[in-house]
Amino acid sequence: MIDQFSTVLLDMNGTFMFGHDKFGSDRDYSVIYHQLGGIMEQSRVNKLIQAAYNYLDIRYPNPQYRETFPSLRAAFLSIEDGGSLSEIDLELLIETFARHELGFVPPEYAASIERLSQKFRLGLVIDIWAPKALWIKTLNQCGVLPLCEATSFSSDCGMVKPSPRSFLKVLEEMQVNPQDAVVIGDSVRRDLGGATAAGISCILVGGARHPSALASVASLIDVVDSIAIDSQMEKLTDLPKDLPIPVDDGACNHLIEASLPSVVLPSTQGRQIDLSSIPGYIVLYCYPMTGQPGVPLPNGWEQIPGARGCTPQSSAFRDRHQELREIGAQVFGLSTQSTEYQIEAANRLHLPFELLSDRDLNFAKALKLPMFEIDEQQLIKRVTLIANAGKIVKVFYPVFPPDENASNVINWLKNSAARSNTQS
Repeated sequence: MIDQFSTVLLDMNGTFMFGHDKFGSDRDYSVIYHQLGGIMEQSRVNKLIQAAYNYLDIRYPNPQYRETFPSLRAAFLSIEDGGSLSEIDLELLIETFARHELGFVPPEYAASIERLSQKFRLGLVIDIWAPKALWIKTLNQCGVLPLCEATSFSSDCGMVKPSPRSFLKVLEEMQVNPQDAVVIGDSVRRDLGGATAAGISCILVGGARHPSALASVASLIDVVDSIAIDSQMEKLTDLPKDLPIPVDDGACNHLIEASLPSVVLPSTQGRQIDLSSIPGYIVLYCYPMTGQPGVPLPNGWEQIPGARGCTPQSSAFRDRHQELREIGAQVFGLSTQSTEYQIEAANRLHLPFELLSDRDLNFAKALKLPMFEIDEQQLIKRVTLIANAGKIVKVFYPVFPPDENASNVINWLKNSAARSNTQS
């Protein structure tokens, strides 16, 4: 998912720190204030802190303040009754505010960040309103801060997300180019918005989703776990140089200008798809079987010409998917594995298109697709079909190397469009 990057910039609140921002009209801020030695009455303390919070909260999403966000001290001095505060009371109120703003870092998240640091350079881009002293102490205690080469606290610089400047400031300090970094955060507006403006990729966590994100993952822990999975998948994603090259045995000669059969197939997105009824161009890459982490491939798999390479082929179509959409083509993958098996692959590889299950071989038999058998499994030989309004107009067979198939499909579609324009 993120192996192509050298550097990870982490958001904090909602990404690896939780239980933060304990504010609200029902809060009694005076408890901590009085524990710190303050002597103001309860009602005034609560009124001042809530007013300061409201002052900052209303300005936080306003683009006008992204690079000139007021300090907490300025907020207290700007609210009604704030100008009469003594310096001692002002400091105690700021400390009280900070303790309510501060959250905690669960040990499992600190452990995940430590694992992350073993493979990537780390930086922090953090929005907080109070001075950073409590956060420095907390992040040192949990072991996160020593793992990070550079940090940006908004209360230091007055820049809040989605301003790109805080992201770029950290990268400049680390001497890292934006294209070599990825942001992990929980906010579409703040993290994805700021990262995009800075030219940095972004992974959303915590339930946040957006089509512009590189991925949407449940939690930072899951992102780190996926890196471990990615390392297990290296054998599946890398194509050995000595693979046997498949030859054209003529098994697909009959497919050109054939009509797609009207067969309903279940997809990994819970739909029932009849490819013959889809208007416009579709790209259907039929493949034998994707591998799974920790599950051995069938004996002799790499000696079967054209068998190896389903994961690289799927990943290539994933990486070029937006380009295919812009050309006007819908992409589907098809194999004889069950939908449950395919869902694992689709989720692990973050495929933006649907995989179709031809478990009963109805589609393969109707088109007389080339097949082979291994370990008592009937599998489809690798073949990619381009159809327009239900009629096959291009056949790629044999497909080798499979990781170049998406590029070859795009080139054919572009050349076909150019020919059509010339003829018209």
